Amino acid sequence: LIFVKHLAHDSAMSAYTRRRGADNTYNDTYTETKYRRAQGIGSKICNSIAGTLFGVVLIFGACYLLHWNEGRAVETARLLDHGEKHTISLTKPSFNPELNHELIHVSGQLNSNKELQDPEFNIGGPYARLRRQVEMYQWVEHQHKTETRQGNEIREDVTYSYTQEWRGSRMECKHSHSNPTHWDYSSKTWTDVSLRLGELSLSSVYLEKLTPWQPVSLSSKPPTGFTQSGGYLYQRSPRQPTIGDLRIRFEYVGKTRGSDATVLSVVGVQTPQRGVEEYKTNRGYSIALLMHGQHSKQDMFKAAHAENNATTWGLRAVGWILVCLGFGLTMSLINTIFGWIPLIGSLVSLATFLAALLLGTSVSVVTIAISWISFRPWLGFALLVAAAVPLYLGKLSSAT
Repeated sequence: LIFVKHLAHDSAMSAYTRRRGADNTYNDTYTETKYRRAQGIGSKICNSIAGTLFGVVLIFGACYLLHWNEGRAVETARLLDHGEKHTISLTKPSFNPELNHELIHVSGQLNSNKELQDPEFNIGGPYARLRRQVEMYQWVEHQHKTETRQGNEIREDVTYSYTQEWRGSRMECKHSHSNPTHWDYSSKTWTDVSLRLGELSLSSVYLEKLTPWQPVSLSSKPPTGFTQSGGYLYQRSPRQPTIGDLRIRFEYVGKTRGSDATVLSVVGVQTPQRGVEEYKTNRGYSIALLMHGQHSKQDMFKAAHAENNATTWGLRAVGWILVCLGFGLTMSLINTIFGWIPLIGSLVSLATFLAALLLGTSVSVVTIAISWISFRPWLGFALLVAAAVPLYLGKLSSAT
């Protein structure tokens, strides 16, 4: 079945195609075609000017990100060094009133007198956290866009294709299909707030760090109205689902009883309420370390330093890319002016790309160096020298 609709003034048209596959399911596509006038030189120049202004804003924003990241990295590293120096390791997870408001390191098994339970399905057990994840069989829309120039016009073809998939939230479809709005069940998470490590209760910040989620072993007899297959509860047939069908799976993290009870190592502040909570500073930084298994405080702080370094380098990379992109946008007007000349336009585009890369690298390193001067002067000045090298090399090359 193919349906084609022409819209006003022949400026757009759409086509809907449905084919039945060998598995008795439909493969639907919907194509929308639009025509618009190609941009003139005036419009391109205006867009380039707007891009230049946005590029300037992007450069300043990226430099602020780099500066903030360096301050965060140094403050976090200093806090971790201070924490490791002043943390007291306990031989067993017991409460000592003399250690109130002190940083402590303790290892032990999770324990609790409660069992988490899903009241609607009566599924649960001695878990630290339990969650029910609900998915619906729905139409999922995929979009593919192509543009081709035809004389003074641009032809834009947007093809929407549709597949049937399990998804955890309602999917919107622009054309030809719609999904149910009502769900008989929703996804939920339960947390045992009375968890303890020996005699010490754990604050919620530690519970949120617990991983990984593991599937709950379902009983051989599924609830009424459901079929069990592959760790899921299916509202109807698992082999031939229809749009609107639900499937549910249950997962847990952390066991609180038995020989396989979860063993944790934590670092935090002991409270007079026989608990452990995160250590906070006046500047908004905190220490709340958690690792699965029995680990020394040295191992835990070493892992925290490694995580801080990974975050620092990740944000540096993001900041550098944004600075380079900003300089590239500021040069978009040059590309627009020379872009209509075939050979010269390509050379100018390459030159502006290299210039943006050079300037972005230098400005990023200078920003990082200036940030470090207030924390570690010698390293900061060394980075300033390194940042000047690309600029010096570029000056030499232009002189020759």
